[in-house]
Amino acid sequence: MPIAEYLNGARKNYGRPLTRSTQIVTYTTSGTAAQARVESDYATFKFIDYFNLLKMDDGWKIVSKIFCREDKK
Repeated sequence: MPIAEYLNGARKNYGRPLTRSTQIVTYTTSGTAAQARVESDYATFKFIDYFNLLKMDDGWKIVSKIFCREDKK
């Protein structure tokens, strides 16, 4: 998904109250590269995000993301 489309979708939900808990579950680094797994737990489902990061002159930047959604039963 192009980043502009992703951000437009996120903006549509801006202002709505969200009840969730989010935590960094794991992360690994190798020099200037890193990966992180982040879980966002909502009432009826959970998002699991995987981020790839690079350390730049001005700090760590997310360069790609994939995710899955797990519905609760």
